[in-house]
Amino acid sequence: MDGAEFKVLKNVTSLDDADNLRFDSKAKLAWLGYGDGALGVVDTATAKQIANVKLARHPESFQLEQNGSRIFVNVPDAKQVAVVDREKRAVIATWKLSDLRLERIPRDTNTEERDQPDSMK
Repeated sequence: MDGAEFKVLKNVTSLDDADNLRFDSKAKLAWLGYGDGALGVVDTATAKQIANVKLARHPESFQLEQNGSRIFVNVPDAKQVAVVDREKRAVIATWKLSDLRLERIPRDTNTEERDQPDSMK
């Protein structure tokens, strides 16, 4: 994408059902949630997929750690948050969730903003 003119310069077509994107400005990489359960890593200089991190199911949301190398990935159909190491490009932990189904992970985890099931509202 050309940010100045908002023109598409190249498409990455190998990532089926890609619907979440985060940009790692330090590494100049785009991380995309896609398919039946994966994060794809795209080199933004070449627009080529350079890595893939397998997840238990399709990710619904994820956030890049601001001062670290982790990514926190909401995988609601697996009832877990997967913790991915950006440098290792691998899942390093999974945090099991109960019957709570998060549609997104709040950007600022220090706030009280949370997605809650209807029974808790």
